[in-house]
Formats: sequence, structure tokens, C-alpha cells
Amino acid sequence: MVLLFVTVAIAIVAGVALLIVADRPLLADDPVDARSLVWPPEGPLGPEALASARFTVAVRGYRMDEVDLVLADATRALAERDVRIADLEARVDGTEPRSPAVMGDNATSSPPGVPE
Repeated sequence: MVLLFVTVAIAIVAGVALLIVADRPLLADDPVDARSLVWPPEGPLGPEALASARFTVAVRGYRMDEVDLVLADATRALAERDVRIADLEARVDGTEPRSPAVMGDNATSSPPGVPE
């Protein structure tokens, strides 16, 4: 029984030593040319474009700059649609279209930290 524990302990220590000595990272980033974000999509931004967005994988998740770019574009597209919907609803109702300021300050502004 003791021999089994010693053998398992030696195997664990050897495995850890092999991982430390290996000349490669344990969790590597995607190869540079393996996949890259293709953005902006052709045509208008819609659900299909957002569903097909694939981000480059990094050690701690996805590349933040790519995610920020997609989110900023989605925010802008949604704000433009909100303004357009409000304008069309106002035309149907026969009233004056509401300005983006009336709808809220976030209607046409980018999220914090994202350049316009």
C-alpha cells in the first residue's frame, strides 16, 4: 500500500515537473492568423451579424478591444433604430418627432470608454 502511494506521488511530481519544464504555455492564445474578428459586417448591423461575431481568444477570455468595438457598434445601431422608431411613431400619431435628448442621454452616446 505504501509503495502505491509513493508511486502515485512520484508520478504527480514528475507530471508537474514536466509541465514546468515544457517549452510552451499551458494555455496559449489563439494563433495570430487562426481567427480574427471581421468587423464591421457587410450591410446593416442586425441579429445575424451579432450572432456570427467570433472574437479572438486570449488567456483571460476574449480580446477586450474586439468586444468593445462590437458593443459600441451595436449600441450605436440600437440608438439609431430607437430614434427612427420614435420618428415613425410620431408621424403615425401626427405629433412632432421626439428628439434624442427627450428619449434619454444614452440614445446617441457611446458607452463609457468607447470613442465615438
